[in-house]
Amino acid sequence: MAFAAQKCELIHFNKGRRQWKTAVSLALPEGGGYSSIQPVQSARFLGVWLDWKLSWKAHCEAVERKLRTQDFALSRIAAKTWGPSLARAREVYSKCIRSAIAYGASSFHTPTRSGGASEPQGVAKRLSKAQNRSLRIVAGAYKTTPIRCLETETWVPPLDLYLNKRLADFESRLQLPVLQSGGGPEAPTTTAGHLITEACNRVYKRFRRRRRGPGQRLRPYPQGPTAVEQAAEVATQWASQRWETGKLKNKKLDTDGVVELAWQARWTCLQGDQPPRRPADRDPPILLFTDRGLKRHEGLTKAYSSLLTQARTGDIGLRDYLFKVKATGVLTPYCECGEGRETVEHLVVWCDIPPNPRTWKEAEIRSQRDLYLVLRGVGARSARLARKVLSWLMDSARLLEYSLARRLELETA
Repeated sequence: MAFAAQKCELIHFNKGRRQWKTAVSLALPEGGGYSSIQPVQSARFLGVWLDWKLSWKAHCEAVERKLRTQDFALSRIAAKTWGPSLARAREVYSKCIRSAIAYGASSFHTPTRSGGASEPQGVAKRLSKAQNRSLRIVAGAYKTTPIRCLETETWVPPLDLYLNKRLADFESRLQLPVLQSGGGPEAPTTTAGHLITEACNRVYKRFRRRRRGPGQRLRPYPQGPTAVEQAAEVATQWASQRWETGKLKNKKLDTDGVVELAWQARWTCLQGDQPPRRPADRDPPILLFTDRGLKRHEGLTKAYSSLLTQARTGDIGLRDYLFKVKATGVLTPYCECGEGRETVEHLVVWCDIPPNPRTWKEAEIRSQRDLYLVLRGVGARSARLARKVLSWLMDSARLLEYSLARRLELETA
């Protein structure tokens, strides 16, 4: 058998501190002699980069290089005050950028164990920063906005939980019955996972036979589970959770339901025992961890969606926030009326000298609770009032970044 030397790459996998430098000579076709191939530190196989220590650093660096172009493209088609709607920008991220991040997750991902205090591990911990950058563009939020709020506002689960789902789905596909190789229609079936396990055991036996010393017995399988087997076991345990309450008690969840439960547990753990200070923290779980929360952005332009996200998260360009981040020229966090800090709640509900006459009835928004229900955007009445509040904030001359978007909207209308 002849190989094309220019299309071949050699890599030695070992656990030592130094890489093996032993070259391999390949016979050229038609008696053309031999060609020596030098080993490389990393090689690409089926779209996944393998390094000689299997640390996945080469794959992570390759994904980050690819994401530089995609992040640049996303930032050029969507911004805080212009571009496609939040739903369209989210679709671009989930179908283009996240799919590139998650490719090959069954090989490199170290699954996160169940529990609210669990944190991303391995490559997922490093690639989570790429998702955070994209979500800020999609939501039109500031860098200081908590990641857990960005994830719930855009309905994008944490990256490691999403990769857990991909890995669990892959492991379930390995348990599907397949035909034996070379068998006919009536040949016995087995699973792909069983075939892979048998192949790994045969390779292990051969290497073990070569290294066996005098008097040592041949072990038929590895002494302990490998990293891949441990990951498969964690993914199986992670996806085998069941409902605990209601009519579906003890019924097995699908992977989407497990992601929702794990996401909710982590969100609760990150929030801690502190009382919710942001309107986004007061929503029920059915709006935080499902796609129902995206309905509040239906019919809104990108400027309105980003302003709604900033008002719900509390990180908005008013004096209270600008004073906290030490913005230039902001000497006080208090409103011009002198009665309280300049926040969305103060301007909409409590300010005695509002920048513009309010466009809603006083009985419609009279307290903090009324404002939070309006910003929740559930129902026709809340959606109508939310649009009025957002338009009023744009016309208040307190948020200069939205002045151009508002003027263009009025000119178009």
